[in-house]
Amino acid sequence: ASLTDSNPGYPVLTFANLVGTTTDNNAALAVSSTSGVFASTGVWNKVAGSFVLNLTSSVSTWQTYNFSIAVTNQAVGQIAPNVSISVSRLTQVLPSVTMGYQGMDSSTVWMGLNGALHAPYEGQAMYIRSVGFLPGTLVTQSSPYPCDQANTILVSALINTPLLAACASSLTIMGLTGTTSSSISAMLSSPLSNSSAVSWTQSSGQVSFNTNPVSGSTADSFGIYLNMSFVVSNRAYGQSAPNITLTITHGAGTGTWIQTPLTPLASSAMYLVASSVAVRMSQSSPYPCDANVIVIELYSSAPFFTACSPRIFISGLTGTVSDSTLNPAGQVNLLYTTPSTGLASPTPWDIVAGSLNLNMTADLGLNVSFQLQVRNPATPQAPPNVTVSISYSKQGGSASGAETRNWLVGAPTVPSNNGSQVRKTPVFAYAGDSNYVDSWMRPLYIRQPTFTSAFIGQSNPLAGGTNVVTLTFTPNVDLIPRCRSRVILNNLTGACVDTDAALGGASYLVFTGASKISGHGSFDATSSTLTLYGARYVSQSATDPLPDPTVLDNQTYTVSFTSTNQVRGQNPPQPYLQIVVDGATSNMPAPVAVTQDTAQVLSPVHAVNFSAGDASALRVLVPGFTVRSIIQTNPLPGLMNTFKVTIQLNMALPNNTVLTISGFVVNTPTDPNATSRRDLAASGPLAIHDVSGSSAQSLVGYVRDTAGSGSATSMGYFDRVLGRLSLFLTNGGLEAGVNYAFQFSLRNPQCQMSPVVPCIRANRIFAGCAVGSVGRSLLDIASSSAAGMDSLTVDGVNVPAAQPGEALPLLVRAPAILMAAVEQSSAMPCAPNNLTFAFRTSVSLVGDLNQSLVFTGLMGVRNGSPVAMPGGATQLTVTQTDSNPVVLGGTASWNPVTGVLVVPVVATSVAGADYRFVVTVTNPPTPQACARSIQLSITGMCFNSAAVSWPLSNFSSGNLALQGSCSVPSFSTVDPTSGWGNVSALGNGSCPLFVVSAGYTMAMARQSSAYPCDPSNVITVQLVSYVPLAACSPNITLRGFTGTQTPSSSSFPVMVQGGAVNATWFSDTGSLVITSPVVPTTSCTPLVISFTVRNQKTPRSYLTLTVETSGFPGAAIAPAQSLAQYSAYAPSSAVNDALVVVSGSFPNRTMVQSTPWPGAPNTLTVTLSSSVPLWADCAVVAFANLEEACATPGVLALRGPDSPSFSSNGTLASTGVWSSAADPSGRAVQQGRLTLRPIGGSSAVCGPVPCLPPNVNFVFSFVVGNPVAPQYSPPVQVLADGTLGSVPIDASLVAKDRTSVPVLSGVCADAAAGTCALVAGDAAPLRVYAPTFLVADIGQSTPYP
Repeated sequence: ASLTDSNPGYPVLTFANLVGTTTDNNAALAVSSTSGVFASTGVWNKVAGSFVLNLTSSVSTWQTYNFSIAVTNQAVGQIAPNVSISVSRLTQVLPSVTMGYQGMDSSTVWMGLNGALHAPYEGQAMYIRSVGFLPGTLVTQSSPYPCDQANTILVSALINTPLLAACASSLTIMGLTGTTSSSISAMLSSPLSNSSAVSWTQSSGQVSFNTNPVSGSTADSFGIYLNMSFVVSNRAYGQSAPNITLTITHGAGTGTWIQTPLTPLASSAMYLVASSVAVRMSQSSPYPCDANVIVIELYSSAPFFTACSPRIFISGLTGTVSDSTLNPAGQVNLLYTTPSTGLASPTPWDIVAGSLNLNMTADLGLNVSFQLQVRNPATPQAPPNVTVSISYSKQGGSASGAETRNWLVGAPTVPSNNGSQVRKTPVFAYAGDSNYVDSWMRPLYIRQPTFTSAFIGQSNPLAGGTNVVTLTFTPNVDLIPRCRSRVILNNLTGACVDTDAALGGASYLVFTGASKISGHGSFDATSSTLTLYGARYVSQSATDPLPDPTVLDNQTYTVSFTSTNQVRGQNPPQPYLQIVVDGATSNMPAPVAVTQDTAQVLSPVHAVNFSAGDASALRVLVPGFTVRSIIQTNPLPGLMNTFKVTIQLNMALPNNTVLTISGFVVNTPTDPNATSRRDLAASGPLAIHDVSGSSAQSLVGYVRDTAGSGSATSMGYFDRVLGRLSLFLTNGGLEAGVNYAFQFSLRNPQCQMSPVVPCIRANRIFAGCAVGSVGRSLLDIASSSAAGMDSLTVDGVNVPAAQPGEALPLLVRAPAILMAAVEQSSAMPCAPNNLTFAFRTSVSLVGDLNQSLVFTGLMGVRNGSPVAMPGGATQLTVTQTDSNPVVLGGTASWNPVTGVLVVPVVATSVAGADYRFVVTVTNPPTPQACARSIQLSITGMCFNSAAVSWPLSNFSSGNLALQGSCSVPSFSTVDPTSGWGNVSALGNGSCPLFVVSAGYTMAMARQSSAYPCDPSNVITVQLVSYVPLAACSPNITLRGFTGTQTPSSSSFPVMVQGGAVNATWFSDTGSLVITSPVVPTTSCTPLVISFTVRNQKTPRSYLTLTVETSGFPGAAIAPAQSLAQYSAYAPSSAVNDALVVVSGSFPNRTMVQSTPWPGAPNTLTVTLSSSVPLWADCAVVAFANLEEACATPGVLALRGPDSPSFSSNGTLASTGVWSSAADPSGRAVQQGRLTLRPIGGSSAVCGPVPCLPPNVNFVFSFVVGNPVAPQYSPPVQVLADGTLGSVPIDASLVAKDRTSVPVLSGVCADAAAGTCALVAGDAAPLRVYAPTFLVADIGQSTPYP
């Protein structure tokens, strides 16, 4: 309803139950409103929560009126009260009706206007949010480990209200029990105060913080983080995660948050893990007397902190022996720890009890490992029981009480069955022993020495021979040098061995004898015993051996020693093996019988056969005999040929025995290059090598080139004259029954040769007291096999690999040239020409023989005769272009006069492979036919010369791409100055040294203007050559350009290929000479030459023009070539033919007069146009037959819009020259004449000289006097007068105006009566009426007498 004015005043509004504020009573509480109907203040009552407000004007029905007042909320939260409104003097219809609230609707308008509101209901009047925590509130820690002195507690409290300055605020955290910290220092972030305001109670784990106030504004985000951290010291043992209670106070309001244990549990504040430790122990060695590294590994649930004084006690490591180096003064050093610091070292060591007590000097992590080294006893033992315990002796932090909890009291610790878990000694890592892996790693288990295998055999069962007895065994322990551990081989009955026995075999260096020399053993002939010490000594004078063992557990060792067999047969004895260690008191095993080699049967060699048991040690057989074979590896001439020899003897050949292989005699036919003959080898030492891949024993280390110790090993002596190789045995000679293979190399003869059959013998054999020899025997040769031959340097397609029968010694293939071909890259005159040669040979070319490829006949042909190539080059660069390795030298010798090319061979080629190389020559400018008689010969071998063919195999026709004729554009659609290119292939162009005759595919001249006297006629000459012009550096002369008005000049400007040059111009002959112009470097590229001339005045048709091109003697291009006219390519464009001049005409030539009256001044108006430009310096226009016109002779003024374009003398504008003469036909009349010189103006068509442009109408007039006698309009003519130096234009009748009627005033006496005098045609020039009276009337004024 409306609230209207009524006495005694406007209505009063009362709002009730606005309770929950701290705003005091106020009789003038400010009101803010824009409605204009409220008083500026109202009356506020705090207790009643009422507000009384006066209206200051009437309010209308259904209108909304707004006002606001500001109050301060109380600190304690509440729900919105029911607020009522009443109006004085009006009945309240619904008492205590709750006020409507915009924010309750779905549009949340009120929330959008008030940032502090989190939900629509919070906008209800006097709703107050209770202070509290939001999800995301967390209390976490950095360490769950007992005794950690640096556990950072991090508090992140998310508060749901701003902490305003009007209410004091604080934050309390409770339940942080389990610390040993008596005080804390917090790191706080806004809005918290500094640490001086922190309170801490250790027993209850309670910490409190006061907050700094924030701004008094209530606009905020919903959550406000309070962040703080502080460090506590954890107690020394574990505990479950406590519940943490957070309390926030804000004035009288409070809020609480209870945090239960988090996931992961370790992040829960004051959760401390229960300490537990797993222990793993292992050792590095179970071997008697060895230095043994004990490895202790601790895997803890928590780190070890020195603040609680942790200790590690180990006992039960019994059985070790004293070693002052390892355990000085009752202590033991820790060799290795993880981490590297933190354990005290050295530490006390009780060797009897096997115990040590470790103190920690720094905090240690979750995994701790350490090592100590002790000395094992010499006597085997079972592993002792070992105990490990760990404890904290302090609580840590500020707590003073002792902490004596043992983390672990260990039972005997057995490591898992995994060798990778055991730490080894740094030098000799244990290789692993499957028989003992379950027990040997247990600390101080000491293994009983024995052998897992023992085997013995011999190399030579032959009488009188040097016999290598080979012993192979595998010990189960390392032999420790400190205790003189040794292997003893007993019962070597019948052995003849040196007392200081030199050992052989793969393992001989790991043993010493009594001499203390590595690789030796001690032999006692009385007891037939061989003793092998597992040790090394610095020198023979050293008292103690080097400490590191040389014989290792589970390794198989093979040693051999040399015995001279008796000169009679003998059955093998039974040998025994035993390990002896100094200091061992019990549990030593009995000797082990060594297994004899009774199963091996030596492979039969020719007539020598062996039976099972012949390899048993010290068995002696009846003496046998020998076998032998030889093959060669390469049948190609001139190459190094490796001869592989395999021999086997049934008795030993001692030192200084001489093996001789003979029969290497060359029987080749006459060598055409005898002066360079280098076959076989020079007399002297010859290297002996192993045979790669052979299963036979190497002979290389057992031979030398002469007798005596001073000669070189791995050498033999070759006698070139006798053709034999002598090998002097050394280093113990050769063993019987063993295949020996060796090889040596000789250079094959350089020509084809039949094979030889070498012989072999042995002499000077010293065996005991006897000296003997093996007689000469033919070596076996592989007459039908290629086995064992080298992979020849052949391609395997054109030339076969080694064939059966080619292993015969000194069988040499015949050299032959299988293919020779050549082609060229360019047939263009003067051009660089790449000659590509290809060749293939049946045998390899050899760089070591200084061979050369000699090509002859490299000369072109003219008139049936060869001609020399140009240039004086004597050397050419050789570029090998095939995919093979380079075999040709980089420089060839070249004689251009004789056409001989010599290419050196610098490396060995592949027989049958296609080789290609390129040399570059320069073609002559003169055309020539190709060279067809090229020959190839190869020096240094018995090659026959071969004809060099053409083309190469990869060309199907021998054509050269892009060197033929030029493609011609379609001139009906394409301007002939463009569109050239796409050169076709030149048929047979790759034929060597063929040079085409240079010529033009097109030579054409054109012009830009056919106008007579044009001073700017651009002559364009286009030359299209099918050869590159630039290579021969030509001069170009153009002839026949006569009749121009352009004077001669020695610096005549010419454009060549778009660039300005100076040429020489001869006007009288019409010749243009261009010296060294820039011309195209490629075929079929138009050469465009342009220059400007002034056309003659008189018309003419095209001329005969020519072009001469120097630099190509004998070529088609050399003599004068006709220049075609442009119309030959574009018939409709004849005016563009060079120097064609067209005839002029006056296409528009009209004249009209102003009056036909006799004797009257008559204005003659002319409209004139020309078909050609009329240049000021070469045009005179005349109007003739102006019959009986009367004017003063001389200068006559011109009028009209275009009169300034004409002159009487070329300078005085708007004038002409009037003259008259008697009629040439004899009539008694005068013929008037007006002569004009065009002045014109500048334009693109005029160029540098002013002109009247063509086909443009020029209008002007002049005044003459009409004759007094009547006449018809005469035949007036217009012409360009050539007699006056003008461009001649034939006389033409001017067009007369026969339709117009001149307009003259007063010419009609009575228009209605039809008495007008002028009619159509009276405007024709010089049409003159006869004098007459149009009206002849007379009258009087009176008849009276």
